[in-house]
Amino acid sequence: VAATGWKITRVTHDAATTCGDDRPTWSPLGGQILYHQRTGSDCSHNRILLVTVSSGAERVVTEDGYIGPDVPVTDPDFMADGLHVLFMARCYALGDCFSQSLNPVVVDLNGANPQFLDHSDGTEGAYRSYETAAAPDGQHVVVAALTWPGDPPVDSFLFDTFGNLIVTVDQASIGTITQPDWQPLP
Repeated sequence: VAATGWKITRVTHDAATTCGDDRPTWSPLGGQILYHQRTGSDCSHNRILLVTVSSGAERVVTEDGYIGPDVPVTDPDFMADGLHVLFMARCYALGDCFSQSLNPVVVDLNGANPQFLDHSDGTEGAYRSYETAAAPDGQHVVVAALTWPGDPPVDSFLFDTFGNLIVTVDQASIGTITQPDWQPLP
């Protein structure tokens, strides 16, 4: 819908036959939207789709199992270049990863070349990441995370796109962090 109101345009048409569409995010290049969708008889299968607004054409960018066996995907966001997608997925084949935590992943717009920016195992004593957002500079992502009860309360991390931890913010200083995002500054 335009900011002035007026006519509402439906972008996705599959929610009636799936378990719903959520987490839409506009391409910084305009004209395309990424979104998350749950499917399956028990609503346990996750997909990240890309829709071209002008034509209504949709295609799957990635889904559970694409980047590794039993690897669920969620929480999509465009990277600043509009050609890469950031999302959360369980780590796989990384040795010490026990699949208790989601981790930020960047892929090409066609779902290829996954790059895990972190690989928290989420076991006791470690944090569990759950949401992410790409920075407008194209060089950083923020990740919201929780720790096990009794552990030091860590709530947010800032990574560069090479997976290097830059900043940690604990919940004692600002409270619980959910649905992180960035303010685009010039």
